Amino acid sequence: MAANESTAADLLRAYLDAVSLSETLLSRLWHENDLTLVQLRVLRKLARQERSLGELGAELALSPTSITRLIDRLEERGLVARKRSLEDRRRVEAVLMPAGRNLVSAVRFLEGSELKEAADAMPAADRSRIARALRDFVAAVRRLEQQAVGGRS
Repeated sequence: MAANESTAADLLRAYLDAVSLSETLLSRLWHENDLTLVQLRVLRKLARQERSLGELGAELALSPTSITRLIDRLEERGLVARKRSLEDRRRVEAVLMPAGRNLVSAVRFLEGSELKEAADAMPAADRSRIARALRDFVAAVRRLEQQAVGGRS
């Protein structure tokens, strides 16, 4: 096996190990807030900026049907609302409602967790190095996802 392949395999194994650490937190998030991780991601994205349903679906790699159902559920709970774009009446945007904003700001599911304690115990330089590497990895994956979405259009 080439050194580059081994490095990529090591990265993927480490990533999957890290993801498995979040399973307990995701379960707690679901039970405490009745939210899935994808729903929370939508709320967090909308807290930063209104987006069209198409944009949300592309960013989350969800089909139009899936993003519509997800927004339906969040809308039923009063967390988001749909509105027509003023510039293009065909464009439907999702906006965060006050209840959704309150929920996003109240979700502190990492506080008191072993993940938070381990991160706090690490030297600052290690935290910065790992955070930078994870952001770079996420950005690389998202670029490839966007290219794939663009290739399907």
